[in-house]
Amino acid sequence: MLGYVWQYRYRFLIGVIGLACIDMAVLLMPRFIGQAFDALSDGTATRELLTRLCLTMIGIMTCGIFFRFLWRYCFSGVGLKINRDLRQRIFDHLQTMPPEYFDKHRVGDLTAHMTNDVQAVEHSVAFGMLAGADSLVMGSAIIVLMLTENWKLALLVLIPAPIIMVVVRIIGRQIRVLFGNVQEAFSAMNERAQEIFAGIMVVKAYGDEEASLDSFGKEGRAYVDNSIALVRKWAMMGPLIMVVSNLCMALLLWFGGKRIIMGEMPLGTFTKFYMYLGTMTWPMIAISEVINHLERGCASSERIQTILDEESVIKDGKEKVEGQTILEVRDLTYKYPGAVKNALENITCHVAEGETLGIVGRTGCGKTTLVDLCMRLYSPPKGTVLLNGRDVSEYKLDELRGVFGYVPQEPFLFSMTIKDNIRFARPEMDDEEVVYWAKKAFIHEDIMRFKDGYDTWVGERGVTLSGGQKQRIAIARALSLRPRILVLDDALSAVDAETESEILKELGTLRGGATNIIIAHRLSAVKNADRTIVLNNGKIEDIGTHEELKERSPYYKELYMLQSAVIEEGK
Repeated sequence: MLGYVWQYRYRFLIGVIGLACIDMAVLLMPRFIGQAFDALSDGTATRELLTRLCLTMIGIMTCGIFFRFLWRYCFSGVGLKINRDLRQRIFDHLQTMPPEYFDKHRVGDLTAHMTNDVQAVEHSVAFGMLAGADSLVMGSAIIVLMLTENWKLALLVLIPAPIIMVVVRIIGRQIRVLFGNVQEAFSAMNERAQEIFAGIMVVKAYGDEEASLDSFGKEGRAYVDNSIALVRKWAMMGPLIMVVSNLCMALLLWFGGKRIIMGEMPLGTFTKFYMYLGTMTWPMIAISEVINHLERGCASSERIQTILDEESVIKDGKEKVEGQTILEVRDLTYKYPGAVKNALENITCHVAEGETLGIVGRTGCGKTTLVDLCMRLYSPPKGTVLLNGRDVSEYKLDELRGVFGYVPQEPFLFSMTIKDNIRFARPEMDDEEVVYWAKKAFIHEDIMRFKDGYDTWVGERGVTLSGGQKQRIAIARALSLRPRILVLDDALSAVDAETESEILKELGTLRGGATNIIIAHRLSAVKNADRTIVLNNGKIEDIGTHEELKERSPYYKELYMLQSAVIEEGK
């Protein structure tokens, strides 16, 4: 965790200096008051002496206002900057991770790391290290002053002090473990809430609110139980430290009182020791806060570091994509991490520049997997996917993916306006160009029916739009890139047959000479493709034109006859 502080070490050091100045000012007070008590007890006090002492104390504490502001500003500033930097670092790192990483990690858990864990690190710096520095500076200074004043009495009254170290060592370790459990429970609760709200339409449709409440309540109770276990352990530390502090006071009263009675020590020295011990109560109590915040910060820092230490399995290449875009797949076999069965087996095909390739097959046969591997969203085996004769792993990721315009089978719209969603990949697009691409995707008229037109806010994941509207907005977004290879992954499944026909006709005109890959269940979407691949259980069953496949491919023929019958019934 010190690594986070190191880049702001100068600001942190200034804060420590300001804190030390305040502590020294506080520790000067017992000396002045001791002088006053000695003068009053032996009859040497004068108005001038008392006035001088009072004015000196007021002057010191007035100067202390500036230093108090200084250390608070510096420590809080360091904490907030670390919060910002750490969140940005986590976000930047997660952006580099491949989709398979997010297949294994829950969104709620990752969100908890970027909120609660980062906040715990911030608090450990802004308050934990502050209190730690304060305890160290003031505690050390008090011990030195007491030893200088009367070393024998100092050693006697500080006999119980080592108990604090034992308490801190034992309870501190337990706090780190318990806080890790709290953060895990918070992640689970956060994930449950995120999952329920993301699927709120399904929850409502099935009348499953009660079960959702029970599910979330279970996670909430687990979080509370873990938090109470943590608080219970931490709450033990304060009272134990107070007992030690009171023992020190009792020893001072016993040994110091006896020496005053016997005339071996002036009243002023006893007063100084009393005030020193009173002042030392805060550093003793602060130790419990320091350990609490630092151990929490360390536990969260370890959880964050676990994320940052995980490297992407997809490494960036060095080459740029130049010239033609000829895509080739050679004997590709791929299995998802942790899966038992291959998703694809012995796939061999190619797409020349300007061709339109169709891909059809039953659900789960590997259609989406094939195009994901071509774009290196997942990492294909070496030598199995090539672009322009070069393995795709050799290209820079932004160069390779910049070749493709991708419309996934579940189009994702961001919580922003329709206009901003269309120009998401090209923020520099003006309104006129946004309208142009919307018209090409046959969504313009639908947009103009909304009260706010292109400025309509679509809501999270585009919840305010129909499935067909979301698909067409996603198509407009992909077309605006003028991609060299356009991939439509069942991207017309939610539009009616007439609109589908119009879009495909427009694509034929708009993208003449460009490469298209169309994944579909409706054969009408691929009937004009140059070639169509029929996938079955991860293997290529056949490749050919629409006319060829409906004659010789069993699956294609069955699907063609079924869909033709449905069309006839519709007439």
